[in-house]
Amino acid sequence: MLLARFFEYKPEGNFTYFSIEHICFIIFGILFAILVGIFVKNLKEEKIKTILKILAILMPFYDIVYWTWEKIVTNTFDFKTSLPLYFCSLVYLVLPFAAFSKNEKVQQSSLAYLATMNLIAGLMGLIFNTHLNEYPMLSFVALRSMFYHISMITISSIIWFSKIYKPNIWHTITFFIPALILFIPACIVNFSLNADYMFLNGGAGTPFEKISSLMPKPIYIIVLMVSIVILINLIFYIPTIIKFFKEKKNNKIKKV
Repeated sequence: MLLARFFEYKPEGNFTYFSIEHICFIIFGILFAILVGIFVKNLKEEKIKTILKILAILMPFYDIVYWTWEKIVTNTFDFKTSLPLYFCSLVYLVLPFAAFSKNEKVQQSSLAYLATMNLIAGLMGLIFNTHLNEYPMLSFVALRSMFYHISMITISSIIWFSKIYKPNIWHTITFFIPALILFIPACIVNFSLNADYMFLNGGAGTPFEKISSLMPKPIYIIVLMVSIVILINLIFYIPTIIKFFKEKKNNKIKKV
């Protein structure tokens, strides 16, 4: 009976995030990601790449397992919610390029996304997990989602602590390329099915909902995208930008 309830589809009851169990998972997830980062920080680059390759193979199984559960429990596939068209889906779409690409620019640009925007998306999903409005913390759907987002921030932690990622000025723009590529199919599906992939349709049940309600949808989408770029640059790339302009200034002085 307990196992059946664990796998049940939208069980009866009122479930909200920020329960004691949810807060414990948030703390556990952040501490786990930091500890893993500390553990791998002194490993050689080849070993870090091997870890990323293993994770690149394993991460898609989070969705494969969810799709299997959804098919068994509901005998259908919800195209409005289950396609990999979320910001959080990008981790397993981008990670193979970071792990397997032999092209340094492709690899580093992929790492730029995984180190920055992936970290923010993972933390947002861990803290503002909308599944907890429909499922108890100790259920298949909630636990799968929480561990998925913990894996996201752990990947970012590995990248930062190992220093495999070398930020440069171009990454202040190129980190956003994966999101721009995903934007096109997300818009098509949102328009066709009235879905809300990438929160472009208002972000119902998320912190974006209040923002989107204050403005027309096209303006909201522009504000969302521009705000993400600015926020990521402010959080991660201020030292890189300062270093770039200092070097540029020094080069001018040398030429004179």
